[in-house]
Amino acid sequence: MRIPAVTPRSFSFCNEHFALKINPRNGLIDYFGLPGSKKTLAKAGAMAPAYWADLDHSWT
Repeated sequence: MRIPAVTPRSFSFCNEHFALKINPRNGLIDYFGLPGSKKTLAKAGAMAPAYWADLDHSWT
């Protein structure tokens, strides 16, 4: 099975309800909004993972 090359175009999705563009370098959202609109509903870099130190008492 041949895996297609990853390109910026392959990280863009659009249908009649929304358009989504994912940054191929970091995997974060660059654009999320209505198709054809210039206004995004999520800032560039959205969906970055959040993490914090695990507390010893958090599982007890």
